[in-house]
Amino acid sequence: KIITEKEFLKMVPKGKAAANEPTSKKIIKPAAPKKTIANEKTKPTVSKASAKKVSSETAIEEVKIGNQIWMAKNLDVTHFRNGDPIKEAKTSKEWIDAWRNKEPAWCYLDNNSENGEHIGKLYNWFAVNDARGLAPKNCRIPNVTDWLYIIQLFNGEGYLSEKMINSGFEKPQTSYRDVLTGFGGTFSSWWTSEISNENNAWSILLGQNHGPSLQKLGGVLGNGISVKCVCDQ
Repeated sequence: KIITEKEFLKMVPKGKAAANEPTSKKIIKPAAPKKTIANEKTKPTVSKASAKKVSSETAIEEVKIGNQIWMAKNLDVTHFRNGDPIKEAKTSKEWIDAWRNKEPAWCYLDNNSENGEHIGKLYNWFAVNDARGLAPKNCRIPNVTDWLYIIQLFNGEGYLSEKMINSGFEKPQTSYRDVLTGFGGTFSSWWTSEISNENNAWSILLGQNHGPSLQKLGGVLGNGISVKCVCDQ
């Protein structure tokens, strides 16, 4: 069931999200981010910060939206914050085994490293929720309330996805990896830090043909979904 934006705003903080919408696999490069955005109702402050090196393997580019600082691009790390490696699961068997064994794993969309240049990596929930820390130092996995703030800030009129691009919050179509059926989707989705039950966690979905929508998916803990982090001021 697709939950409308109005229903979603009533649900939070009780409501949370997970995503699934398999279609094509075409990757669209993100539009060049702008430094400011105007919203007739909220007029949020948006400013692009310089790249900051927050771990040994990557430097992240940040964007300030309202009173929050977010990563401008999706997470693209292969190690936890403590330095331990995260397993790359390429084959369907490796990905399903990671789910069944509750092991952290990552992959490139379609197992193509070129896709990582535009959309980062896809992670299962066990990587997101690992105590060693998937988010780089001084950053964290956003909760549902963090995402609700972004939705309320930019969804005065029109689709949130378009306004996020204009804000400098890069939003390529990331697609995802279904634990059983494989790669698919013409939408973007990101994990939240919140779990709904022993088999499901929640993610935020933004599609081409609709505004913010939430969709609950059984077995979502084993899916490969993008991650975008909130960082310290």
